[in-house]
Amino acid sequence: KQVNETENNNDYINFEESAKIFSEFSDNKYNSQPSFKSSIITKAAENIMLSPVKNMMVLDMGISGERLATARTKGEFQEFAIKEGSFLFFVYGAGKLIQKGIDTVSEKLFKTPIKLDSKFLTSKLSENILSDSKMQNDIDIFCKKFAANKNDSALYEYIFKNPENTVVKAAKESGIITMMKDKKNIGEIDTRKYIDSEKIKNLAKDLKTFVNIGSKENQKKFLNRVKTFKVASTILNVAICCFALGYAVPKMMYKHRKNNQNGQSSFHVRTEYEKELKKREENSLKQKNV
Repeated sequence: KQVNETENNNDYINFEESAKIFSEFSDNKYNSQPSFKSSIITKAAENIMLSPVKNMMVLDMGISGERLATARTKGEFQEFAIKEGSFLFFVYGAGKLIQKGIDTVSEKLFKTPIKLDSKFLTSKLSENILSDSKMQNDIDIFCKKFAANKNDSALYEYIFKNPENTVVKAAKESGIITMMKDKKNIGEIDTRKYIDSEKIKNLAKDLKTFVNIGSKENQKKFLNRVKTFKVASTILNVAICCFALGYAVPKMMYKHRKNNQNGQSSFHVRTEYEKELKKREENSLKQKNV
């Protein structure tokens, strides 16, 4: 009963006062620059804290740093640097760089654009775009309007006001724009999730390339080829990283050890410790003789 009375009773809301407050802000009466800006360190910390992958990367960097700091010899330090540096690069950084290279080769050499998200490529929307001139026109309009436009506010406003635009639909299919899943608000954009304006602009460019190449070929064959290349690119990316970490890096470490131990195959730490102990013994004997 209390809940119902509260929902039907709006007397406690002063609409005139609320309107006055919002109008004062919109008229720039107050300083537009907030005084509670976060520092670069705070932003970096927030970025890491909210990402499980970056959390794991920081942990691995800490472990690698500890191994380098506690290296027993110069040779061991160099080997740790090769092994740990390669691990961090191929696990956390190389994937994106390799994928960019594969995407470029696929598009330029094989005329198969695979930059678009796999969720979009397997949707019905990807098929419709290739045959629907209106959808293609939507993409052209979006590119002309926002390709060089730095005003993100206008882009966000356009997204909310034009939900049926092809680029907006593709962004939803690709997961760039997150949709509400609860029954009450299903079909609405989830404003709690961040929408990356640069990703949407890049999506529009990739869609235009997708249409320009695909509209000149048999649509079914083209889509099948794109999907096959997309899967193959992921497998190739993983294979390159596995090959690097499983073969190339150990081979590099072996050559480094061989070159720095005069071709000896024995464990370098043991060899270096034996030399050090021998020097200590010689120095000790000299002191005794003196």
